[in-house]
Amino acid sequence: VDWGIDRNAIELGVSKGINIIYDPTLTKALYPRNDGSISLFNLETNQEIAKFSVPGRGRLLKWSPSGGEVAIIGTAVNSSKDEILDQFVIVSQDGSSIRRLSFPSSFSKKLHIENYSWSPDGSRIALWLNNDKNEVTTPQNPLELAVLDVKKNEVTTRCISGTNIIEYEWYTDIVNIIWSPDGTSLLIVRYNNDSNKDTEEILVDLSNNIAYRVSENMQPIGWMNKGP
Repeated sequence: VDWGIDRNAIELGVSKGINIIYDPTLTKALYPRNDGSISLFNLETNQEIAKFSVPGRGRLLKWSPSGGEVAIIGTAVNSSKDEILDQFVIVSQDGSSIRRLSFPSSFSKKLHIENYSWSPDGSRIALWLNNDKNEVTTPQNPLELAVLDVKKNEVTTRCISGTNIIEYEWYTDIVNIIWSPDGTSLLIVRYNNDSNKDTEEILVDLSNNIAYRVSENMQPIGWMNKGP
């Protein structure tokens, strides 16, 4: 989710409106202020909990599954060094803790986070990285899968390429990284290295560092789980 008028609103001809991000309990919300800061608001008490700023104003806000924290992607620009680096800003639900999780200097000077997904327990974030000037993802310019430990601020790249979009004949759709309920595996999508836009669905076993191709030309939408 991006602040301001989103792509769908533009296509529909809507000229006003902003995105408001609610927590899982629908008791708290974040919204952009006119001064460029972000407000964390308590809907039960009708009071602002905290106001803070994120480099680049922030985008792709996502609450953790428990609602204890919200992740925001900030973009830090250093024109003198020709650097454009995305970073995570993690904010606690009461606004008392605001942490910036920057990536190591070994990463590209033009680091872009394309999409991400919280683990079920909220301890990790799986993400797609783009080190090539934020160009459109293609079979020749794939994204790289990585996992961020939110508590330790450690990033592990998985040496697996993929995509967060699927191009159909008439439209393009976003596909998310899907965690298994126990947090041990990921289900991702990647393009075959051909011109037919064929995809492979890959199961990544994080515990054993093994990846399996489980299907082709399908879009994963969830993970089945036994029990209520």
